[in-house]
Amino acid sequence: MKPAAFHHLQTRLYLHAVFPAFDGVIKASQEARALLKEQPFSVCFKTRSGLRASYHFTETGCDYIPGDSNQAELELFFFSDSHAAATFLEQTVFPPLPLRGFGSIRKMDTFKALSEMLKVWLKPTEGRLAEESFREVYVPLALRLALRGVCQLCSHDRSSTQLFSSGPHGLAVFQVGDNGSPVWIRFQPGELETGEGEPDSEPDARVIFRDSMVAALATMDKVDSVAAVGLGQIEVIGQVPLADHLNFLMERVQPFVDPEVAA
Repeated sequence: MKPAAFHHLQTRLYLHAVFPAFDGVIKASQEARALLKEQPFSVCFKTRSGLRASYHFTETGCDYIPGDSNQAELELFFFSDSHAAATFLEQTVFPPLPLRGFGSIRKMDTFKALSEMLKVWLKPTEGRLAEESFREVYVPLALRLALRGVCQLCSHDRSSTQLFSSGPHGLAVFQVGDNGSPVWIRFQPGELETGEGEPDSEPDARVIFRDSMVAALATMDKVDSVAAVGLGQIEVIGQVPLADHLNFLMERVQPFVDPEVAA
């Protein structure tokens, strides 16, 4: 893939798959809520290629808008997708151009602090991963990010679009244990969307992780899914090919959003 195309997809995934995860981090982190209690803010990111997304941060969470928001107090413009990607990956680049809210630019320090918290949640240490309370937040956070990424890739990446078109299609649910809170993706032509909670119709495939540790390792691609199914660590009810197909596509998201893999 040419660098320009890679950076375009990389920026798209950050804007529409990674940054929406701020909401879960704020809800789970007392530190994040304390930071925003006296400093709520909103920002809209734009690139020359037309990518854009807005985020409204308060102590109750982060509202994500997949486009412009006239209510965003800060509007920041990136001169290219590579400029945006380098900024999001914390590489040394010149800052984006403020188009609106120059007087509020110091609030981006809060965004940087939240970004560091997000990184801790999405790339946990072994110590954090050993905590059940951490995994209960991490697993749905990582699953929702991966499924949002699949939707973006299948809509905007040529090779992923071809894989999507070749099927199989359907509604798939992922959960921890028989009673875990589900995360789902509607993976059908014209209906690429994700959500949480039990979907409004019977899923074509339901993937059940035996426990949160198995789920966490699976989202980090540290589990052989075939072996895990054979050992009873992962159970697939319904269309196994659909679950396998989605697992393959979820793995394609990582190289775009993980700085070490992307490098």
